[in-house]
Amino acid sequence: MLIGNLFQQFYNLVDSIVVGRFVGPHALAAVGTSGPLINLLIAVAMGLTMGAGIVIAQLFGAKLTDKIKATISTTLILQFALALLMTGIGVIFHRQMLQMIRVPAEIMDGAARYMSIYFYGLLFLFTYNTFASILRALGDSRTPLYFLIISSVINTLLDLYFVAVLGWGVAGVAWATLIAQGVSALLCFLYVTAKIDYFRFHKGEFVFAPTLLRDILRIGVPGALQSSVVHLGFILMQSLINSFGVLNMAAYTAAARLEGLAHLPSGNFTQALATFVGQNMGAGRIDRVEAGRKSLVKMTSIISLITAVVIFVLGPKLIGIFINASEVEIITRGSNFLKIYAPFLVIFSYLGCNTAVLRGSGDSVFSMICGLTDLGVRVGTAYLLASIPQIGFWGIALAIPVGWSAAAVLSALRYHSKQWQDKTVSALQKT
Repeated sequence: MLIGNLFQQFYNLVDSIVVGRFVGPHALAAVGTSGPLINLLIAVAMGLTMGAGIVIAQLFGAKLTDKIKATISTTLILQFALALLMTGIGVIFHRQMLQMIRVPAEIMDGAARYMSIYFYGLLFLFTYNTFASILRALGDSRTPLYFLIISSVINTLLDLYFVAVLGWGVAGVAWATLIAQGVSALLCFLYVTAKIDYFRFHKGEFVFAPTLLRDILRIGVPGALQSSVVHLGFILMQSLINSFGVLNMAAYTAAARLEGLAHLPSGNFTQALATFVGQNMGAGRIDRVEAGRKSLVKMTSIISLITAVVIFVLGPKLIGIFINASEVEIITRGSNFLKIYAPFLVIFSYLGCNTAVLRGSGDSVFSMICGLTDLGVRVGTAYLLASIPQIGFWGIALAIPVGWSAAAVLSALRYHSKQWQDKTVSALQKT
């Protein structure tokens, strides 16, 4: 899981590094400001993909082969329609979206060019993620990882060629991403049609099944809704960041990319904990759930402290990966932004351990409440602090640990109340 997520992050990292170092801060800001808008539209489709994966996993366990094929065909039709819809929305309205979040005029053209090209490749992105989700549901998590690694390497090489050699600028990294995602989608398609029986459809088997669609939507819509709300919050944050000018936008883009990497180790361990909790709650081993959480709190706390030390020691060098050394102000601002909340990464990891127990036990609604609490407090605090002239841009960084702390307290109260145990038992009894 950690390796796969690292390579997922690799796409955005390489795009930002290449344009930052070979084009400049305006290009880095243009690529960074587009991210939240793109992610909002993608979140809906990816949530539904997750729902389809869960349905297929359950059918696979029950050995209901005919329903697996019908679910796969229904999912492919749904995702194809969604990809076309999202592409149309993005291609037609991308400039208006950027205007809504107050993108400065000096980077508007670059950001619009990047977004429009990116949206043309959404069909490839949706196709890969759909195939990858289905393969994981069928017990194969390695094959989609291999294809993702291949496409990440292609993306890096094309980024360098299109930008450093051909001088295509922001458009170059967008085309590189589109082509790389197309390769990963094609590899997945060739693999599943050649190796997986469930993708070999005979006459009358490739259908759109409304009953299975309801199952997909029932499971997938809550996740899609939560992701959408979270990304709406990120858009509000990006709008606030954009109001502080291009230099701060570039500094924040680099810092945000590194923040994503800093969260990966703890985040993936807590994802694994959620599965561990689900298995042990099903077996009635609450003692193992509590022991597992206790062990992971210790482990992720150590990881978070080490990460914080690395940020304090190497902060300027890490930000310097994204921008030329001559851009001293951006490097200083980006590294200081990281240092403001780095000491509080241990709170983020503690929050993750608690919400993993809630998700794994079936208390998913309260887990979602914790996530929305983090977001709401963070956005509200950021706008409040940023309005104070003496704080300004730095209020955005200060707001991050405030949001984590509020959600961590809420999740701890829920965990120690033991109510998540009743949720699981009740669900099992109904089953």
